[in-house]
Amino acid sequence: MIELEDRTFSGVVRRIGDVTGWLGWQTGSCRSNHVHMLGYPGNVFGSQRLAITSAQRWRNVAPFNCEYGNPQTFGASGGPWIQNFGSSASPKPQTQPGRNRVVTVASYTYGEAFGVLGGSEFDSRFVNLWNSICAHRAGNCS
Repeated sequence: MIELEDRTFSGVVRRIGDVTGWLGWQTGSCRSNHVHMLGYPGNVFGSQRLAITSAQRWRNVAPFNCEYGNPQTFGASGGPWIQNFGSSASPKPQTQPGRNRVVTVASYTYGEAFGVLGGSEFDSRFVNLWNSICAHRAGNCS
């Protein structure tokens, strides 16, 4: 997680998400899911362009990691894995629970030959960290 100061854009103080867009997050959803993995891996476009991989084949790696088939390699680390990625088909996004929710971030790979990307499932430790960042400064999570 990263904490950023609000900035002035065109004379208006705005949060970074107001400019770039927002994604939600969800715990307990890394496994048995359909995710889109975003990153800037060295083996795709020389880390110069965003690579998106859609996957639903996964495996559980005890105690709390999950892995999906993915050709992205080193450089993809930190990229979000998003469930139900894309624009909402409904005028009311809240009617589609779980849309555009980050369920983990890319944390490791075994290299190009293996074709697997792994991450740790968001759980109570993630929630505790989130709550700590939210409590650090008024407006961080609102």
